[in-house]
Amino acid sequence: CKHCSQNGVLIGDATVNACSRQSLSHSTLQRMAAKGSTSLKDLASIVIPYFCFSFILFALLFNMFKDEDAVEIKFSQLPSHATVNYINVNASEKEQSLTVSSSCLSMYVIGTTKGGSSTLAKMLAQNFGFKGPRRARNMETFHCLPLMDRVCSWPTTRLDPREATSYLVQKCNTTACWKRIYSRFDKVSVRLMEKNPDAILWRHIATAYGKEIVRCGTRVVVTLRDPVRRLYSHYRWYQHNLKKLTFTRYVDALLDVYKDDMHALDKAARDGEDSMLKTWDYYLHTACTKDKIRRFVKYFPDLPLVHERYIFYENRTYDRHERCSFIRGLHQSMYYPQILSWARALEEQGVNIQNMFRVFRSEDFFGTPSMQKTFRGILSRWIGPIADDTKAYGKSYSTKSSKSIRKMNRTTLRTVHHFFHPWNQRLQDFLGNSGLSILANDSLPDPWLWRSSWHAELSFDTKKR
Repeated sequence: CKHCSQNGVLIGDATVNACSRQSLSHSTLQRMAAKGSTSLKDLASIVIPYFCFSFILFALLFNMFKDEDAVEIKFSQLPSHATVNYINVNASEKEQSLTVSSSCLSMYVIGTTKGGSSTLAKMLAQNFGFKGPRRARNMETFHCLPLMDRVCSWPTTRLDPREATSYLVQKCNTTACWKRIYSRFDKVSVRLMEKNPDAILWRHIATAYGKEIVRCGTRVVVTLRDPVRRLYSHYRWYQHNLKKLTFTRYVDALLDVYKDDMHALDKAARDGEDSMLKTWDYYLHTACTKDKIRRFVKYFPDLPLVHERYIFYENRTYDRHERCSFIRGLHQSMYYPQILSWARALEEQGVNIQNMFRVFRSEDFFGTPSMQKTFRGILSRWIGPIADDTKAYGKSYSTKSSKSIRKMNRTTLRTVHHFFHPWNQRLQDFLGNSGLSILANDSLPDPWLWRSSWHAELSFDTKKR
């Protein structure tokens, strides 16, 4: 008891009287004190991590959902189309201080897949100073794509295809897709650029983003490539390890599976633009049904990997987008309904779309450094001055697939060319009247028919003889 005070000591929940007749050994007291200390440590180990986790979660949510940030910049750094509010204006200052709404995109590259969108985005970033999203491979995001984005995915088995576009517009608006795009950027820059190469294909993205594009003055660009070359590049990209799946067999399967759909689209196009857009939406959303996938697979009984990829794993969600993109190769090379959908969606906002929506030919910058420099000069008239005109790509992209495509079956090439020709003619008529195209060579007759490249390809055998 000499180790205790007269009033006793508190050990855990037990009070020990120093003068009690029940004596506790020194070792017992040490064990009880250690037990009380351990309980405090356990409590601290629970409370401290919980507090830290709550603080980090709150910071992330606040950063994601706040509407806009005010970024103080110099007037020379401001893009020509940005909306500004003047603050503390001093007329004697050479450079005025501005507050800019940074929750806006300056540039939106909407496609097309395998049509030069990556090269165009690199040019805009390196030569014009646009900034892409962080941690995005090849500066790409895939927000609000059916079967790709988890939040905006489309339940194909439970929804009428005629209601798909309106459903996806509502889905994208309620989930604030525009804010989700912006959350991936470093907000110190006012020249933000996003690239979604599949966006041109889907009208619901144009409708859902239309108000934000007009509010921010975002420049929307799309680059188009010779549709047959694009289809071949598309086939090679999604072919993966199916080396025995030749381009001829791939094209024959697509033309047969979608024969009725394409006939209905061609008839609707002759009935008018409104009829064509409705029919286009319907057949685009029904292009990847299980029935059509199984019909596509039946053309390759000698290729078990095709059956494995498209049938055995058909319910895996993470690669549904790639499977559907592979069999939508024809749709993505039919440019006219895609361009018309975006033009209509932006016109509904009551603005002059020539100021914010333009169409390029990838052949104008898929070439030598001198060709790219000429194209950059033309491009600067629309989006502003060039920040760095020294960087170029020194590779001739125009001949990248020439060796492979020259070895193909001439009949297959002619068949695909004749399939795309009426759609190219409609695109030529529309872009020629709307003034939406930017060309490096204005003297080129009917540039959207791609006649020059096709004359060389189709006459190759004749010249050889």
